[in-house]
Amino acid sequence: KHMQSGDSSYPFVEAFPDETQVSWTQAHIDAFKWYGGIPRILVPDNTKTAVVKRTMYDPELNHSYLALANHYALAILPARVGWLETWLLGWIEDKTYFSFDQLNRDIRKRLLELSVRDFKERPGSRQSIFDALDKPALRSLPKDPFEPFDTKPVKSVPNDYHVKYDGFYYSVPYTYFKQPVE
Repeated sequence: KHMQSGDSSYPFVEAFPDETQVSWTQAHIDAFKWYGGIPRILVPDNTKTAVVKRTMYDPELNHSYLALANHYALAILPARVGWLETWLLGWIEDKTYFSFDQLNRDIRKRLLELSVRDFKERPGSRQSIFDALDKPALRSLPKDPFEPFDTKPVKSVPNDYHVKYDGFYYSVPYTYFKQPVE
């Protein structure tokens, strides 16, 4: 998962073993910690993990991602991005990793190298622009970080008022009998 901040394009990347809602959400929590604050707007990839229904003007975000946006009081405007993944994948394609911790340490080291390089077509670097413009505009991190969660749609609550998720049964209020729930 990758993100970049404001005018500086200061990057954050973290590898996960899957593309679940929980991993996607955790990547955002870790990015906010990496940046040391919360932006007012996120512009993520238009991935299925973030967007349930794609429309030109009002994409529908998944339940967990919307809860994250509400927790951190930020707007989410999905878009398309891609150069950073290509750049990093080319760099790691011949390397072997035995843990995501090891992979993420190397990714962060590589990102820091990219961030201090001077821009080719304007003065400064991602790091200097981030420090001067983007970082001061970030809002403080909340005391309690968002807790990632996964959701599962259930077409109809059965007459025993329990729904199965991940091998366990969870009770549902009787008022949801025969109703769809998530």
